[in-house]
Amino acid sequence: AVVSTQSGITAGEILHIFPSCRPSVVGLSQFLPRLMPRYYSVSRIQDGMISFVFSLVENTRRIRPPLRGVCTSYLVSRSEGDIIYVYRRRNTDFRPVEARCLVMIGAGSGVSPYLGFLDHITANSRECSTVTLVTGNRYKALDSIYREEFHHFVGRGVLTSYFTAQSRDEGSKHRYVQDVIRDYADSFMEKLEEGAVFYVCGDAKGLGVDVYSAFKSIIARKKQLSEEDAEEFMMQKKRQKLYLEDIWS
Repeated sequence: AVVSTQSGITAGEILHIFPSCRPSVVGLSQFLPRLMPRYYSVSRIQDGMISFVFSLVENTRRIRPPLRGVCTSYLVSRSEGDIIYVYRRRNTDFRPVEARCLVMIGAGSGVSPYLGFLDHITANSRECSTVTLVTGNRYKALDSIYREEFHHFVGRGVLTSYFTAQSRDEGSKHRYVQDVIRDYADSFMEKLEEGAVFYVCGDAKGLGVDVYSAFKSIIARKKQLSEEDAEEFMMQKKRQKLYLEDIWS
């Protein structure tokens, strides 16, 4: 039997398919990748408590029980009072800055840091002409993370514009965050040219690529630039730290 290397099948599943294959633990460990640390963005620090968000990852296959994320399933299994060992990794760029216009874009748990951003803006009485938030998730009723908190900031006038996209809801105006960007291309183009600071947080292969491509297409169309010149425009924004990313794969 042949198992394709592109099928995404894990070593554990291969052993499940071929029960006669019984390598030693030492021999198997030589071929397993090193378990890397998982990084999470702090969403809020309040009353000595640190909050962060994660999504429980579960991949279902027919050949064995569902596969769950290593770190997320561990966190779900913890109880109040349990000790979890963590360490801090400083992010020197992806943080609120002094600017008249901020645009924050995230999907799923990628909205997590923006709650802290808005707390910071409120606590420091910072005045921004516009603060825009674009979020995406699958179902509005099930997984709209921090929806009530964000509406609270809208009511207080801290958050100027709040757009949402739902990829699985029937009749949703926007399916993905990049759809919001394209539908309001004039507004986002104006913010780009005015020197607004853009933040993008989420999956690198999905959100990171799609949002970046959406901005490139808007720039090319609105400014009548070639794809190469539009790419240079975006790279210049990155060099100026006006387009900041906190993305993971």
